[in-house]
Amino acid sequence: MSHLAKINDGTDSFGTVKVDNLQLDGNTISSTNTNGNIVLTPNGNGLVSIAEGDLQIGSTTVTATGAELNLMDGGTSPGTTAVAGSDGIVTNDNSTMRQTTVDTFDTYLSQTTKTLTNKSISGASNTITAVPLTALDIDGGTATTTLADADLFIVDDGAGGTNRKITAANAKTYFGGGTSAPTALSGTTPAIDWSANTQFTHTLSGATTYSFSNISAGASIELYLKNVGKRFDLLSQASRTDVSFSSQISTSDDMFASFFNNDGSKFYLVEGSGVFHEYNLSTNYDVNTNSHVQTKTGMPSATQSGYQFNADGTKLISIRGDDLHEHALTSAYNISTINTTPANSVNLDTVLGDSGGSGLLFDNGRFNSDGTKLFISNERHGNSSSNAFDGSHFVITLSSAYDITSTLALESSFDIGYDLRVFGEGYDGFIASDISSDGTNLVVIEQALDSNSLRRIHHYYLSTPFDLDTIKRVGSSDYDRVDADSETITFIRINDDSGTYHLQEKDATASSDNQKLRVYDITGDHQITFPAVTSTQPSGFGDGLDPTTVSFLRLTSNDGTNVLITDHREIS
Repeated sequence: MSHLAKINDGTDSFGTVKVDNLQLDGNTISSTNTNGNIVLTPNGNGLVSIAEGDLQIGSTTVTATGAELNLMDGGTSPGTTAVAGSDGIVTNDNSTMRQTTVDTFDTYLSQTTKTLTNKSISGASNTITAVPLTALDIDGGTATTTLADADLFIVDDGAGGTNRKITAANAKTYFGGGTSAPTALSGTTPAIDWSANTQFTHTLSGATTYSFSNISAGASIELYLKNVGKRFDLLSQASRTDVSFSSQISTSDDMFASFFNNDGSKFYLVEGSGVFHEYNLSTNYDVNTNSHVQTKTGMPSATQSGYQFNADGTKLISIRGDDLHEHALTSAYNISTINTTPANSVNLDTVLGDSGGSGLLFDNGRFNSDGTKLFISNERHGNSSSNAFDGSHFVITLSSAYDITSTLALESSFDIGYDLRVFGEGYDGFIASDISSDGTNLVVIEQALDSNSLRRIHHYYLSTPFDLDTIKRVGSSDYDRVDADSETITFIRINDDSGTYHLQEKDATASSDNQKLRVYDITGDHQITFPAVTSTQPSGFGDGLDPTTVSFLRLTSNDGTNVLITDHREIS
């Protein structure tokens, strides 16, 4: 069944028009079907056109233009319009669509922490304030086996959180020059340019004076010096002075010992008959500047002995036979006030392990600086006699300084017999020995068994003072006798300032040589002098195992003016 309604153009009027279930009533088109849809379908390319602003959903008028609605189409190509902080972005706010400004998004994103996975950050405009060191993974980087001066490193400047770059050249300078070769100096007046290098080497050929240039604050250099004059050049015998004591010593007398007071202003000689001579020295430790003060007789006689004062000069400890003896003085260092009878005597057989009681014949002794250690040399060790006692040199400790009655204990020992057989003339005995006052250098004079004319000097170095367990052999040399008729050397003494040593050559017959001491300079030939701005040279500088030992020094300038020697050692 079909329905047809004809409406004349502009002449007919109806209240309500119904077509099937569709009603047209005034401005309202409605359907009477339950849940019925109203579909407007134009014909062909025709359009359903609604004027802008005339579309209303519910009671809300749609003000968006068609072009604006088309932007919501997922197929729309995005543009490149710049974004400003006040621009809005459409968001779903808990099921309600809203516009939110770009600034609001920026605030939200900067105040939250989100984990980014598999993301790359690039571009010069990106700023990362801090990345934990443990988060850096450099395993994937391209490895290099060589570095160039221009290569860069990242450093935390001053550990203050400010990162900076440095070149490999900067790092090389800071770490001591890298593989750059040290600068070799030459001549006896070299100038050291601190800006040229951080390491310098020099083989001295004579007494040398250094000058510095281009010292900067905080700068440091290292010097490696070879052939520096040693304080204990005991083997060369390069410089000798003969000092005669003919006014006190006769041509037939024997001198068996010598010693100094605490500061070297006084010197003492001991005759074998028990006579002591006291001298003043106008130059400390220089026996050539002596003037006789007085003579003391009545002391016990001994052909082998050593003597030393305690710290204040009120005790004189003698080392002779296998005993220690203590003599009291009522006036410090004044031998006229000495009591010739010992106040105390101590036998050392038990302390040193001489169970037979015949293996000890002390040749010399020397205390360390505080009187708690005593060095003793024993002439009777395993020599050509039948007294084969294993021990030529000992160091004992005293529980109370300079007190021979306190607890004594053997700390270290050394037997020179093997060395004398290997480096000597097949003879394992010696005739004189001494140790330096600082306990680092030992000198031993050997007399060959098969030749009364041959003497040999042996030099040893102790890396730990007064510790014979640290002894090392330096070398040996023949001693050229000044007096061809000399029979033996009665004693040898290294002066306390370590500048010289002296000894006596003893003739078998009366001779003026018996009145003399042979004084040898042991400071070596090649001394060095630094500029006045340099700190005092270390007391141990130049001590080494042999004349070719390299002396290492590190010099630092904190302010660019004064130079400090901050480290020194001998490199064997």
